[in-house]
Amino acid sequence: MLLSFGGFAQLEKGNKVIGGSINFSSQSSEASGPFGVSYDTENRNFELSPDFGIFIIDNLVLGLTISYFNRNFTMDYTNYKVENLSSGWGAGPYIRKYFPLGEQFAFFGQLGISFSGSSEEYKNENIDTPFSQKSKYSVFGAKTDVGFSFFPKKWISLNLMVNPLNFTQTINKPENNPDNSRSVSNNFSFNVNTSSILLGAHFFISKK
Repeated sequence: MLLSFGGFAQLEKGNKVIGGSINFSSQSSEASGPFGVSYDTENRNFELSPDFGIFIIDNLVLGLTISYFNRNFTMDYTNYKVENLSSGWGAGPYIRKYFPLGEQFAFFGQLGISFSGSSEEYKNENIDTPFSQKSKYSVFGAKTDVGFSFFPKKWISLNLMVNPLNFTQTINKPENNPDNSRSVSNNFSFNVNTSSILLGAHFFISKK
């Protein structure tokens, strides 16, 4: 779900934008394997990303996105349990440029960067060899969005959007690692396909 609220007279200087996205998913399954081994799995995800922006000039929005996520993955075997818990916060600025086509259509492009931190705990509750590992993650991200907006009324737009370019750098610091080591991973992706299209709506409220 993607919802944004913004200024009336769609794209005028001084109008404000409040919006964001929310996502919740829950999956569970049961399975059995050889030697009488069976297990249940459960995977829950919650993500919330509100944002606020202002048109600094006509057709150009400068804004800030704040994000929060919580994830819980569990595999419950016959004689032991594996659990992975993680949560984190993030924030980052974005800039969005609209390119109007008449009064009802507009293309837009957006560039955003983000900084986030999260904690993760892995627990293996095996009776013979229990194990627990905690880690801290720091993530820097940058992405581009491009899309098309249709304005059936002056106070609303319907949008199609894709994220063609994404870059993330992740630093992992295990908490109980005796040598205080860390790992750094970089990921760059270019992806444009029908499965990555996002549908959204913007609602506009005048500065007046």
